Amino acid sequence: MSGMTDQQQPGELDSAARLAQAFEQVGKAVGKAVEGWAAQGALGYAYWADYKALSKALKGMTKEQVVRTQAAAKILATACDVELLRPSRNGK
Repeated sequence: MSGMTDQQQPGELDSAARLAQAFEQVGKAVGKAVEGWAAQGALGYAYWADYKALSKALKGMTKEQVVRTQAAAKILATACDVELLRPSRNGK
């Protein structure tokens, strides 16, 4: 059985297999973080009306990232609308 020594019980992973599994999980987490940073960057450029940088950021994203960023922007716009309607925002 690959990844298991003669002294291990079935289902136990050796150190190398556990390390490889940990690196795979870290890689997935880093990939998600990078996607999030790209979206945050695009939203930041939009906030500051830096259309040139925004266009460049969007061109560097995958179609799925652009779709997710678009959805996030719509959610943000709706949340801002709700926040601005709060009575506590009157006069602020």
